[in-house]
Amino acid sequence: MNAHPYFDLRLHDDAELAALLDAPLIRRELVQAWPLSCVDKIHLADGRVYIYKAQRAPTVEPAFYAAMAAHAAQSAVAADATRLLVGAQTLWEEAPYACMLLEYVDAPPFAEVYRTYELRPSACSLITRFIGALPEDVPVYLDVGTPERWDAFVKETIDLLRLLHAEGACPQVEHQTIMRLAHKLEARVELADLCRESQLLHGDLKPDNVLMTDLTIRVIDWQRPLRGPRLLDVGTLLEGLGVDPIPHVGKDVMVMRRVLDIHWLAECALRWFPAGRKTYDAQIAALIREILRA
Repeated sequence: MNAHPYFDLRLHDDAELAALLDAPLIRRELVQAWPLSCVDKIHLADGRVYIYKAQRAPTVEPAFYAAMAAHAAQSAVAADATRLLVGAQTLWEEAPYACMLLEYVDAPPFAEVYRTYELRPSACSLITRFIGALPEDVPVYLDVGTPERWDAFVKETIDLLRLLHAEGACPQVEHQTIMRLAHKLEARVELADLCRESQLLHGDLKPDNVLMTDLTIRVIDWQRPLRGPRLLDVGTLLEGLGVDPIPHVGKDVMVMRRVLDIHWLAECALRWFPAGRKTYDAQIAALIREILRA
């Protein structure tokens, strides 16, 4: 295993992958890299093409795919539902690192297929219902699927912000602003009420994570799935498509989305990539302002 030249990741070299896959690599293309994952498209001499993904905590993707495969092996209904996912195999795992081999799907992303603005909301809703049909008894990164869990999550988010403030890590997020945010979220009891009807969520349902084949839809990148209200995924996908989500999912859902984003950025600043604190500080401050205006 090799260390990534820039990020705290571990990757197989070409010779190691060739031995594992029983064929030489003829090309290895970088798809994307950031501090928590690196994705390559690999071409083998025998014509096979795969996606190779090296990642590190926080991720539940290896366990998520393993659980889905177990459900599919036990139930025809689950097997049919999991056709939404790509084939996946964990090649190596040693906390906090993991390397996976994923099926390569040669298909356009959602935005290229649904170019008509008017069709996008209904298509987004349909995709999230397909996700909701997946087996629910699988690992998730966060569970805000009940009012009690949402309330606890809000408290945890405020605590993270207070810790960042105490460390001087987010100078744009002042103590008074954190207190205003806490009071605002405590007063919006309707946010917790949204969690009374919950399902499995992708959690980061951007248009590039939805591939449209001739016969079916594939949803990729399950590093941090959630459990919560279905409309969270709808709002995320609509926003990524440039469609105002509020007329379709409501203002409360998007406030909830912003709280989830704040929590993630605060975790990154504290635990996963402290070097990015200056950027996270500005992003968190902007998200808080948006919530306070809502």
